[in-house]
Amino acid sequence: MTVIKGVIYLLLTLPVTILTLVLALLLALLKLVIPIDVSQRFLTVVLLAVAETWAITCRFFYRCVHGINWDVQGVAGLSRRQWYLLVCNHQSWSDIPILLFLLGGRIPVFRFFVKRQMLWVPIVGLACWAMEFPFMRRYSREQLEAKPELRGKDQQATQLFCERMKKHPATIVNYLEGTRFTQAKHDRQASPYRHLLKPKSGGVAYVVTHLGERVSTLVDVTIIYPVAKGFWAFLSGQLGAVKVRIKLRKIPETFKSGDYQNSESFRQQFQQWVGEIWQQKDELIAAELKRR
Repeated sequence: MTVIKGVIYLLLTLPVTILTLVLALLLALLKLVIPIDVSQRFLTVVLLAVAETWAITCRFFYRCVHGINWDVQGVAGLSRRQWYLLVCNHQSWSDIPILLFLLGGRIPVFRFFVKRQMLWVPIVGLACWAMEFPFMRRYSREQLEAKPELRGKDQQATQLFCERMKKHPATIVNYLEGTRFTQAKHDRQASPYRHLLKPKSGGVAYVVTHLGERVSTLVDVTIIYPVAKGFWAFLSGQLGAVKVRIKLRKIPETFKSGDYQNSESFRQQFQQWVGEIWQQKDELIAAELKRR
């Protein structure tokens, strides 16, 4: 029965997804060939509206086919008129639709930090570019030592992205772990957390610094999968009693005017703040898993 439901959900959402991708492609091509600032801003707004409509439609079909009986706490107090910085633990491709389903319509449209490799994915990469998602490129220590001029490239991209985000309320999403959690990655990192990988603080610090006068709230989301977490489990409604815990955190004012790249003391303070959040998140996951 779960397989049948999964197929039904795919058949319902596939035409909507294809139509959305076609519209996104056309709008992105228009944005690419019309370099007028007013037109670009208008096309970006339309693209975001198309993406949000797709998410709302998929959520409606999901409710019809599977229902949403997830255990959610902390959605009160959110607004579409504010800027937010959202961080979340990352375990599965299911994380993204869960965030969209639960917070879509409650806060401004998401802008994700995405790996630069996504730029070359047909249609999707162009759509992400057109919606002004920040593309981040990770350099190894060896690459930076061989080419010092690469230092600060991601910071420049983040700064440009933040300047664009000042015009309208936005939700900037950053998965601090940088990749999905697996036990192998956890062991390779020698992560000090039981259920999380080590967080990367640089991208968040740059956003806080450059959007300091806009962003005052960190939306700290923790997703716990007591039963299953695979993407097929999401599509077929086998996730079980997913737990989502949302905590709104005030961003310290002292972090809005620091220099993460060049100030060692600022960097240590910021990393300590993120580390404390991650420690609390790890303890929360452990406690919730015990209650299942």
